[in-house]
Amino acid sequence: MTTTIRQPRLDRVLTAVVFGPVVVGTGIVLASVAFDPGASARVFCLVLGAAVVALGTVVSVRLPRVAVRLTEDRLEYVGFLLSWSAPRAGIDTVLDDAFVEWHDEHGIDHRRQIGLLTRARGDDGSKTAPLWRWRRAGLLRVRAWADARAV
Repeated sequence: MTTTIRQPRLDRVLTAVVFGPVVVGTGIVLASVAFDPGASARVFCLVLGAAVVALGTVVSVRLPRVAVRLTEDRLEYVGFLLSWSAPRAGIDTVLDDAFVEWHDEHGIDHRRQIGLLTRARGDDGSKTAPLWRWRRAGLLRVRAWADARAV
């Protein structure tokens, strides 16, 4: 059985809007400054604009895949830019700041953060709590699945 933890649909749509047209558009505007005859930092603007366009494109393409998958024996994190996995049996700790600590089959200790669940605070009852409450629930689900401590 596989459990998948994702952003709520509204969050995915808002992130797609921000990283799609807004970030890519900002990169295009930055790059277009390089073609202004009076610009002093033409190469810098072109390189920076191209980098912003590339980042926005990569995040927009990867957005539908971003998730935490809990399989029978592995935690798999597919992130915006990086992905990683950890064996269930090796997970020792799942911290409140979404760091997971584990050791692999060779006994090497690892520590990685689940970027999707980083702002997993306790519920303070504020108006904005529903916007991030799912992160805390997801983090607690990972912790319970791994039967890990929360030091």
